[in-house]
Parts: sequence; C-alpha cells; structure tokens
Amino acid sequence: MIRIGFKKYGTLILLKAKGSLEEKLKPLGYTVTWSEFPAGPQ
Repeated sequence: MIRIGFKKYGTLILLKAKGSLEEKLKPLGYTVTWSEFPAGPQ
C-alpha cells in the first residue's frame, strides 16, 4: 500500500482524479490510499 497526502488545490489532485497512478501500480501489487490535508505548513 502507498499512502499519498494532497491538498485540495494542489497538483496531485489531477493525478488522483485521473486514476492513472492506481492503474500503473496495480499490476505491481500496490494499492494507493489518498489522504487530503486541510492546509499546508503555516
């Protein structure tokens, strides 16, 4: 399992929306878990 944290307006949201990372990693036996952060470092 791979856990990825992202912010609502960051660039990773595009990767999450497409689902392409999950598609590439699934044949290798990995699952992706996304966690949204409410804000970045203050």
